[in-house]
Amino acid sequence: MIKYDNKNWFTFIFRIRGTLYRGMLWSMITIGFITFVLCWLHINYNLFKFPTNSPMLGALSLVVGMLLVFRMNTAYDRWWEGRKLIGQLMNTSRFLSMKVDAYIEDKELKLYLEKVIICYPYAMAEHLQENNGFVRTLSHMPEKIKEEFIEAMHKPSCIIDILSKEFFKLNKLGTLSNEQLLTLEGCISSFTDVIGACERIKFTPIPFAYAIHLKRIILLYCLMLPFTLINDLGYWSILVVMLIFFVLVGIEVIGEEIEDPFGKDDNDLPIIETANNIRRNIEFLVK
Repeated sequence: MIKYDNKNWFTFIFRIRGTLYRGMLWSMITIGFITFVLCWLHINYNLFKFPTNSPMLGALSLVVGMLLVFRMNTAYDRWWEGRKLIGQLMNTSRFLSMKVDAYIEDKELKLYLEKVIICYPYAMAEHLQENNGFVRTLSHMPEKIKEEFIEAMHKPSCIIDILSKEFFKLNKLGTLSNEQLLTLEGCISSFTDVIGACERIKFTPIPFAYAIHLKRIILLYCLMLPFTLINDLGYWSILVVMLIFFVLVGIEVIGEEIEDPFGKDDNDLPIIETANNIRRNIEFLVK
């Protein structure tokens, strides 16, 4: 995720990284070339004489605008829900570590449980980013649970299961009271809710039919534009069409990027950085 200061106006608007210019370059060149060919045919052979204010194009403009608004709102809702889930993960991790620090007096056991808690945000982040090696998680994991973690099919659930079993064991030994166990199990339940909701966002893309239909309408709209502009603008219609194409497709591409907020794109959520922050917070609590 890119950090920025939008108060420095001129520097801000000319930034390239994260604005998707490079990803759209060849598409813009293609639509510009098509417009150039149409202009050349019209100027040299007078082939196209469409009315400037086409009712069909006006109706299609309205449809495209409505679809793009819906597309962007849907994508941003997914991004913002992901951000709230990451915040919930951070709050739950801090709360759980504070309760472990308060409830358990055995220093060695306390450090072990804190290390397991630290592993969960890393395991969740690497699971969502499909980092099958789980290098960051294993680098912070206690040795005695590494083998169980490596063999597990669902890595975040493995850590949740380890924590839950440890808490129940401590309850049977009398180290934790029933009330304390319920408090800690509430955090375990919150961890489960967070990973489930994140997976729902991650593995449920925008329906295929809607995604492809919107792309087709945008392409059709941009291909129709030259016919209504050539009569009045001539070769200047190339720049106008490329600009409109940039605006419309830019919104669509931004929606594609942020609808999966747990990836590694410039505008995705900083889940690894969040895991690092959680680790530092927990280590500070139990130092």
